Amino acid sequence: MHGSQHPPLIRGDFSLHLLTQIEILRGDISHEELSKRLGDVTERYLARYATGKVHLLERDFYQLAQALSIRPRVLAEQWAAACGLRVRTRLSDKDAVEWMRQRAYHYWGRHSRLAGNRVPPSPSPMTIIREKYADRLLRKTPRLTFYFDKGKSPISEARRRFARGYEMLVQFVHDHESQRTIGAMHGIGPTRARRLMRSAAYAWARNQGINLSSDKSVPFKADAKLVRNLYAGLRFFAQQQFAALDAQVIRTNTMAPTPNSDVATKRWWEEYHRCRGVLVEQLRTERGWTEAELAKRARVSVQWLRALESNRLKSKHRMQHEIQVISALGLGTYEIKDFIGRVEDMVKETLGPPPWLKPAQT
Repeated sequence: MHGSQHPPLIRGDFSLHLLTQIEILRGDISHEELSKRLGDVTERYLARYATGKVHLLERDFYQLAQALSIRPRVLAEQWAAACGLRVRTRLSDKDAVEWMRQRAYHYWGRHSRLAGNRVPPSPSPMTIIREKYADRLLRKTPRLTFYFDKGKSPISEARRRFARGYEMLVQFVHDHESQRTIGAMHGIGPTRARRLMRSAAYAWARNQGINLSSDKSVPFKADAKLVRNLYAGLRFFAQQQFAALDAQVIRTNTMAPTPNSDVATKRWWEEYHRCRGVLVEQLRTERGWTEAELAKRARVSVQWLRALESNRLKSKHRMQHEIQVISALGLGTYEIKDFIGRVEDMVKETLGPPPWLKPAQT
């Protein structure tokens, strides 16, 4: 199955599926701990990606995998499987991550209303100066040294342009005027005013030894709200997905009048649990993985995985661990229900349909 043959069908599918995979793969990591591991910058960029404002950068993807304590390739494979894609095994780990990231980027470029507007990944250099270096920006225009560069404007023209842009920068930083208002005050448009202020901001920052290009510490105004929405979305997907799966697995408890006392029902569920372990072992063997390899990918212990495959799990085990194992086998988020269906089919081959679905004998 190649990725080009199975494109996602839902608008925003990539970002939505990434959220579900984060919620599945985080395991016992709380949202508070995940926030600390991501760091302020990556957390804000991930929240902005979830809303379609920016595409997912390489550094943020690797930081996300590190925060989840899994290999970046594993995260890429799980994300791809959830979107109906498959990462080719012959790709190196780095190429596999980039392959999936590019698929997500192209989908974002086609469907995000902001993709063609060149939304900046970080606030403007003027905003960074206003938030962090306002106390160092003097109202009086400093005397900077400009060097003559063949093919460019004369030094005198460069000085005049800097002085004009610096005056606007002071109004933006200290007087908190908008770019539109500043442009109107100087008889130019907001776009021209922004260009002059940017040029003056970078020239002043170089003179002060400040690197504005790589400064990602200043958030946008709406970033705090986007981060709150990110974790609200994670909680929503967790409740929706796990509740649906729990309902499917235990639905017979509400359909059968007395499941604990019904011998046929008890026998059917014993066979279900046995077939579940057989199918997990079969899928693991098909992929050429050892128990230790699958346990590492699923972030469960080897002992727990062995108990699952040999049908020695306690009756009250963690559904989330079972989902992590199934997901690590390459089944996407919405294919987990198909896995349960395959287990039920295996049981039906041995015992027939569930006893509570059989017609009553007269």
